[in-house]
Amino acid sequence: GVAAAPAPQTLEERVLRLEAALAAQEVKLAEVEKAAKRKGALMQMVTQYGAPFALWYVTVWLSMASLIYLLLEMELVSWQDSLQPLLNSFGMGETLARIDPTMGNIVLAFLINECLEAIRFPFVLATVAPVVKAALPQASA
Repeated sequence: GVAAAPAPQTLEERVLRLEAALAAQEVKLAEVEKAAKRKGALMQMVTQYGAPFALWYVTVWLSMASLIYLLLEMELVSWQDSLQPLLNSFGMGETLARIDPTMGNIVLAFLINECLEAIRFPFVLATVAPVVKAALPQASA
């Protein structure tokens, strides 16, 4: 079949329709730019600092994990004392007795360290610029 030809429009009608479409596109563009700016700040930081950012993050992560492990290993904080009553109440006291204390300390240090991510990541973001500038003076030049 033959497609029906669109009704003839005046130039003024066409201009009004195009202006309305342009206004809608501008609104959408503004929304996309807002979303990109929110997401872009983190990516800009990672892109700007790259490997030094990753190295600083890993350094902080390992430092925190090591400190937690040492506290547990030196028994300044004891997971056996803390978790034994809880596990006994669930009937898992025998399981606790079979856990190697060093392995228990490693696992617990890892889990606690991961729970501290909400504190660690903002700290790394806030401190990466001064740390990189102090460690790599030529990077700031």
